[in-house]
Amino acid sequence: MQIIENLDKQIDYNRYQNCQQKFHNAKDCLECLINPYYDPDAQNNIDYTCPQKRKIYVAKYAPVHIKEIFNALSATSKEFKKYIFNKNNLNIVSIGGGPGTDIAAFNKWLSTQLTFLYDFNLKDIWYLNVDIDEQWKDIQNLLIHLHERQDIKYHFNEIICDISNNPVNTITFDNFDIIILSYIISEVDKNNIKNLARHVSQILSNKTLVIINDINLPEVINKIDSFLCELGVSEPKSYHGITSNHCDESYSSEIKERVQPKLTTSSVFYNVLIER
Repeated sequence: MQIIENLDKQIDYNRYQNCQQKFHNAKDCLECLINPYYDPDAQNNIDYTCPQKRKIYVAKYAPVHIKEIFNALSATSKEFKKYIFNKNNLNIVSIGGGPGTDIAAFNKWLSTQLTFLYDFNLKDIWYLNVDIDEQWKDIQNLLIHLHERQDIKYHFNEIICDISNNPVNTITFDNFDIIILSYIISEVDKNNIKNLARHVSQILSNKTLVIINDINLPEVINKIDSFLCELGVSEPKSYHGITSNHCDESYSSEIKERVQPKLTTSSVFYNVLIER
């Protein structure tokens, strides 16, 4: 991926030596990125204010996260594809979308669809990115335009919001045809799952595809199932699958050594159509 090669050239991998903000006893920038995920005291306050950390995150994780969402979207039924392809305007929200990998994944999935098999009327796709961090803007513009089709106009909006505590302003933003939550439910306290579900329910349209991608651990799956039950899904487990394949991107040996990328998908995903 050319984006990763460009980011690699911008990263100063020796900067940690004189960094006053590095995480605890991190031995390099890569550890500064990774170690907070394994520290119980830091997990609820992951910090992406450092531009180095954001660039390394994208270089390390973007291809595999895009592939995981792509896999989840690939489970979409023919009926729902026919439904969305027949719409003139499509509204998609990425909750916790950070650097824009969810949007890049949807663009990639759409670009692979044999749209001549359907009445393809899509003219505009409206994306809303909802995230608690505003620091990702410098990276987003690199990812959200990947895999765009020339026959569609793409529109992008963003709001800074913790949707587990605050609702999305539905007066400003319409309800959505597709809602993507990737690696979000694992970070939500179990006591806030009902809040999250209530706020998501407020932005459902009459027919909404909910895509969830997250860590394949029993405690995370239980939270996902609780979340979907709160949305009225009676048998959540019937909608889930496991991803286990290559991320489809290659790295040079030099970049691979520097960022130690995750190359194989390992998440659990849910592809759930909710109709009201």
